Amino acid sequence: PCFMYFDAEFLIAGQQSNQAALQLAFDQLALNPRCVSAEIAITRAVVNSGDTTNLGPLISQLLEHAPARSESLSFGMYYANRTGNEALTKSLQARLNQLGLVYVPGKLG
Repeated sequence: PCFMYFDAEFLIAGQQSNQAALQLAFDQLALNPRCVSAEIAITRAVVNSGDTTNLGPLISQLLEHAPARSESLSFGMYYANRTGNEALTKSLQARLNQLGLVYVPGKLG
């Protein structure tokens, strides 16, 4: 299963190249569409590219599958801030408050 081996395989693939690691994430999602670690890896790659065009569906899926994960919330806030999506910002702020967390914009914005 994804949660048992994906992270280690992803690190190994990343030693070959970023493209190999990203391909592993896509391959894993083809086998297991709910593999949160693979979703996070793909979302991180898109966030790092700076292109928000295709980020919306990735964020939606990540927030559905892992609504309380720090990466989900951080990437969600990044997307909301970059696109000016006030509804998403309010929704994520409410979720952060429920979890007792505070969002501090940092490297991602």
